[in-house]
This record gives sequence, structure tokens and C-alpha cells, in this order.
Amino acid sequence: MKILIQNYVNNISSKPAYLNQCINSIDSCSSFLWDMRNISAYDIIDRSSPDVIVAHHAGITNDLVQYLTSEKKIDLIVDVTDMKQHHLNQLEQSLANVNLPIKFLLSETPSNLDKLQSKNKKVNILAGTDLFIGKRKVPDFKVKGCVIGRIKTNSFDQVCSRFESHHRILIRDYNNQGNRQDFDMESNVVSLRTLYENYGEVVLNGDLKYIFSQLFFDAITHSNVLSLKCPPEQSEVFKETLGKIFKESDKEPTLEDIKQQIKDNHTCVDRCAELLLALGEQSASEEVLKVKQ
Repeated sequence: MKILIQNYVNNISSKPAYLNQCINSIDSCSSFLWDMRNISAYDIIDRSSPDVIVAHHAGITNDLVQYLTSEKKIDLIVDVTDMKQHHLNQLEQSLANVNLPIKFLLSETPSNLDKLQSKNKKVNILAGTDLFIGKRKVPDFKVKGCVIGRIKTNSFDQVCSRFESHHRILIRDYNNQGNRQDFDMESNVVSLRTLYENYGEVVLNGDLKYIFSQLFFDAITHSNVLSLKCPPEQSEVFKETLGKIFKESDKEPTLEDIKQQIKDNHTCVDRCAELLLALGEQSASEEVLKVKQ
């Protein structure tokens, strides 16, 4: 199977890149990463001859739709992570008007937090820690706290006040929302990989969709201590979501126990295996899991 993946890597997710790298690590499937800014839909599809296209909802252009309506043999998967309901309704209606089917919708929002309604099949595949992001050389430093968020709130300031020294780091959300002026620096999931270990404690501050993004899995894997701060009204759903992600234990799990669960079940390789399984490629799904070994 050949899979063409639009490159919609952003500040909070490196998913297109890690899926591409995982798929190209096995023999039974191949993948192409499509930079939409530099190559047209017609050129990349002619060049790669894909069986499946994984597209971001904002990447469904007129050219792509025109090509796919003439090439019925190519399946379309649309990533609708954090998409608004009315935008999804409009997209589905526009594709239905030209008789272009969607194989399934893809979302990395935990299923209990995902309120999007659709007549199309929706597959929820969580974010995962990116095993392919390496550490970069940066000046060594040690700071007590690192508070990550996208907007300044009272709870954000309260968390910052706990630390004798701290950095406020802006990571924009899936829709590129964030306010730079209230933060010491702006970063992304790739750059943070190098920084996590320099802080005594890392705090993710935001609503649950923000917290349970790739930030969550990367931060647990690489931080010395990780804390999560969500709005009080989401506290019960927060516990429910954690219960769905991690295996229950008779004893209170340590950070090392949680890190091991991430390593065993919640890496980018596991997510790629889930995607391939959703595509009906069971043997390829089993093959890609061997990349972790």
C-alpha cells in the first residue's frame, strides 16, 4: 500500500512526520510526505501514485477534490482533530455534492472528549510520543519550573507563582491559537524535546484537548516531573480520560511506571500501527510494531 500524507506538522503535533517515518521503516507499505506549499496536488499524486491520501481538513483544496473525483480508486482520510462542527458539516456537504466519499475521519482527541458528530466513520487514534525527535545541542541550564500553555489565565499565573524561577512557554494549539506577549518564549513539540530535562518540573496548563495532545506523551517521557493543570470543571473528565489511557493498578503508579506504559503502548509507532489496522492492513500493522524492538 502507498500512502500520501499531507505535511500538516504544527507546533503541537509532529504526527504527519512520524507516521511517514514509521511507514517507510517497513517493507509492506510506503509513504510520501506532501509539502503542499511547494508541490501541487496533481504533481504529487502523479508522482507517488497513492492508494490512500491522509489530508488535514484545511488541506482539502479544489485541486485535490477535482483529482480525487476523477480517480475513484484513491481513498481519502481526513484528519479532523479539533475541527469545529459547522466546519465539518460544510466540508462533508461539499464533498457529498461532488460524490467524493471519505474512507474515514481521523481524530487524535480522546474519544470521551470528542464531540464531533458525523455520518462518516470516525477513528480516534490518540497522539503518541515521537521517538524520532532527537536532542539538539543547546546551552545547558537548570530552572525550577517550566509552565506550558497557550493563553495567560489566573490558573496559569498561580502555577507560575509556585516556582522560585520559571519559564513561561507558549505552545499554540491545533488552530494556531495563542498570545505571544504573555510568554517568555514560543516553542513547539520538536524543540521542547531538548528542553524538558533542564527543568525541575514541567506543568501543562490548559483545557483537556490541549493537555492530552502530543505534549502530554512527550512531556511524560522526557520530563523529570510532570504536572497537569486543567479547569476545575473538567476535573472529573480528566480522571476519566487518564483511566482510559493508562492501565489500572492496585498501587499508586510511579512516574517510571507511567513512562514504561508510554513506551509500551503510546508511542508514534503504536499510533501508526493503529492507523494501518484501521486501513485493513493487519500484517503491516504488526510489522511496524517491530520498529520499537
